[in-house]
Amino acid sequence: EPPTLHALQLFLPMCKIKRRRGPTEFWPRSHLWPKHAQYLPSIALEAAAGDAILFDFRVTHRGMANCCYWRWRPILYQTISRSWFTDDFNFPETSLFDAAERTHVPAYIKGDGRMGSRAGFCASGGERHTEASGA
Repeated sequence: EPPTLHALQLFLPMCKIKRRRGPTEFWPRSHLWPKHAQYLPSIALEAAAGDAILFDFRVTHRGMANCCYWRWRPILYQTISRSWFTDDFNFPETSLFDAAERTHVPAYIKGDGRMGSRAGFCASGGERHTEASGA
């Protein structure tokens, strides 16, 4: 039996998002088998401005490359969750500006595009912190 749903994600695109503009790619049912998500088929969900995209927070997803370099891809999003849930990956407890001794540590690095890897925050010393690695 899968774990109980604890959070939903709502995306509201503010513009038409076709393949060239980099839609969100989803791996349906990946929340049921997170260790095997790479073997599941994915879908790039194109959307019209104002479409509501609602999904289980645990579903593997990523924003695809925006090949329209002259156009932004604005999306409003909202996380709806149970009271006990906190999103420590996207909103870590430590602020980028907490450590005064840090000079320049990148706050965000580009993912390499492989399944199971994603862009993420860097820990002090420049080590990559990703959901996949748990580091």
